[in-house]
Amino acid sequence: MSKKFTSKSGKNIILRYVEKGDAGELCRYINELSKEDTFIRFSGETVEIKDEEEYLNKQIELFHNNDSVSIIAVYNNQIIAYSSVDRDFVNKKRSLHTASMGLSVSKEYREDGVGRKLMSSIISEAGKHISGLKLIKLTVFSINTRAKSLYESLGFVECGRMPGGILFHGEYIDEISMYLKV
Repeated sequence: MSKKFTSKSGKNIILRYVEKGDAGELCRYINELSKEDTFIRFSGETVEIKDEEEYLNKQIELFHNNDSVSIIAVYNNQIIAYSSVDRDFVNKKRSLHTASMGLSVSKEYREDGVGRKLMSSIISEAGKHISGLKLIKLTVFSINTRAKSLYESLGFVECGRMPGGILFHGEYIDEISMYLKV
């Protein structure tokens, strides 16, 4: 899969599946977001290239087994956004119809339509490639109202809240769980 689209600001963006050769650029991307200490699970940690290569190889293997889809947004040969939908194996056979979704966008590309286009694409691709998928779930920081609004506009519904479930910049904030029927 490879799709091109024009962002709100006129940038020509490519959406495509991750490939083995993306490890170095993905490592740069995640370390940039971690340093920013934004609304992702990384908070200042540095990811080593060997760890990113291992992660990427696992994602590609899961894709070939119809258990995951990972898509990147690329502009000027740089990764500017990443999303994955991964089958839930936690409860063995009982939850194989569910998958968890993650999304991140570089700071300078937020509010440019990249996140929406990437999310729409990954939801569609996950529905095609993850066999038996019925529900996509995600979590969002309660203070990340832009992301929550985006998710709701794409059909996600809030289904739970963990009070104080996230430590963010020294403050305990709620973690919101959401789902989408596929």
